Amino acid sequence: MRRRIFAAAAAAVFLSGMSACGAQAGGGLETQESFVARCVQETIAANPESANWAESMCTENWTNAVNAGPMADAILAAAPASAQAVDPSTLSGTLSMVTWDARAEGVLVASGRLGDALSVQVERAPSLNFYWSEVGMPIPYDVVEALKARGSEATLVGCMSFGAGEVNRSFRITASGHAPFTLGVYARMAPTANASSFYNVGADLSGRAKTLADLGNSGDEWTATCPF
Repeated sequence: MRRRIFAAAAAAVFLSGMSACGAQAGGGLETQESFVARCVQETIAANPESANWAESMCTENWTNAVNAGPMADAILAAAPASAQAVDPSTLSGTLSMVTWDARAEGVLVASGRLGDALSVQVERAPSLNFYWSEVGMPIPYDVVEALKARGSEATLVGCMSFGAGEVNRSFRITASGHAPFTLGVYARMAPTANASSFYNVGADLSGRAKTLADLGNSGDEWTATCPF
């Protein structure tokens, strides 16, 4: 019940921001029908064997994209307009959708919450980060699909897979009115009912999108594709 109420509330926010989001992304916000149609086409093109289940998966993805709508809006509002780093100290004034703490945690530039479930952190890197976790629950967000629904292009640059239920992905996001930027998405589905699921999103606001070689400089084993 809690998740259904949350999804309904998020849908209202998602749809009420249609004109503003369209202006940000350079094209109107997708309807559920157009979203599912695009998702089905992309899914079957990537995996022809998905024809029997692509529509049901994409319908569920729509709900997750709706839930991630406020996160996508914040990312687009923060993303650099040109290939120059964003001043992280300006974000607490720019992102009015976030409830900011009176004093940032630790060495963070700013910290706060987006809605009831998402923790928000601004780092000096600069980067804008979102964190969600809950015991035994499926992940209710898909920020990449939320950005695509707002007219952005998302290209997978690198992947680190830790098994069927845990993956770290890096995307190049191209959105009208913004320089391309890197978006990292870490997802871990709870393996048991008493374990936690995690969904962490980080938008790199340096003004430079990372390549696969850049990702590999960290010493981690990034690959150009994900195994699933």
